[in-house]
Parts: sequence; C-alpha cells; structure tokens
Amino acid sequence: MKTPILTDIYRNWEEIGRFKSREELQLDLELYKKLLDIVRVGDSDHFLFDPFLRKIVMTSVMFGNVVVLRPEELDVDYLMNNIHPECLPVLGDFEATVAEFKKSLPNDKLTKYKSRYNYRFRTKRGEYVHILQQSNTVLADEDGAVLRNLVIHTDILEIAPFQRMKLSFIDLEGEHRS
Repeated sequence: MKTPILTDIYRNWEEIGRFKSREELQLDLELYKKLLDIVRVGDSDHFLFDPFLRKIVMTSVMFGNVVVLRPEELDVDYLMNNIHPECLPVLGDFEATVAEFKKSLPNDKLTKYKSRYNYRFRTKRGEYVHILQQSNTVLADEDGAVLRNLVIHTDILEIAPFQRMKLSFIDLEGEHRS
C-alpha cells in the first residue's frame, strides 16, 4: 500500500537515479563482503539498490540476519511497509534530504559520501529492531544518475536502544558532514 509519504520517497529516488539504457551492471562484491565483516557492530544485511527502478538487485548471501527474510522474499515495498509508523514521516524527510544532497554534489563526488540514519523496523516475527541504515552510491553514470547504492542494515538495539532518529552524511575521504 503506497501512502503519500512512500510516494514522495519513491519520487525522490527516481529524481536521483534516472533510468538510462545500459548493459547489465556487474560488481565484484567479494571485497565489500570482506570489508563489511571487519566493521560490523551487530547483525547486518546488505543489498544493492537501483533507486530509479526501486528494485533490490542483489542481496548478501547472509541476508535475513536483521529483517529475518529470505533474499527472494525481499522487496522495497516490504521494507518500506515495515518501518515503524512513527518513524516513517521522519524517514521520508531524511530521504528527501539525501536526494537533495546527492543532487547538489558534483558527479565525481557521488560515490565519495555515505548517508546514515536510524529507525525502528518490524521483522517477520513481528518484533521491532533498531536499524542503522548506511547507504553509499557505488555506481553512477557520467551525468550524475545514481545507478546502484550499497545499503547496509545493522541491528543496533543491543548497543543503542531507540531514542530518536538522526541523519548524517559522511565523506568517505575524511570530512564528516551532519
């Protein structure tokens, strides 16, 4: 079920990820998997996301640690419809801010920033977990269209009980922007 908030979120994704004809995109995720294992602070899942198509195009082999789903069950609507109702409006504002931030960057900087924010998410078992979502554009075209984002969900409930939502932007080359 699409709500006005979800419609706005989806429109923001389309704005930053214009569709262009292109050959099948191939990414070597082995390096990402190794790096993620090193920096994980809790159970985490990761996937590649095509913002224009609103489609998850690849999931981690271990997917299901956080959202408790098999990879073939996962789609964007499922994720969006299981965000805690109190968190969804704030998440909508965050996604609009992320889209504006990405549109303001020069093309060569798109892959150099990640966004991160937290929210509550209902698992398939019906319980809420506290998710830290980190997203980084890993592939963009020469016109600045976002083709693929690497999204990491980490369950941080044990180390940070949910209090409030916060959005940050981090320059992967060293500068921290909030």
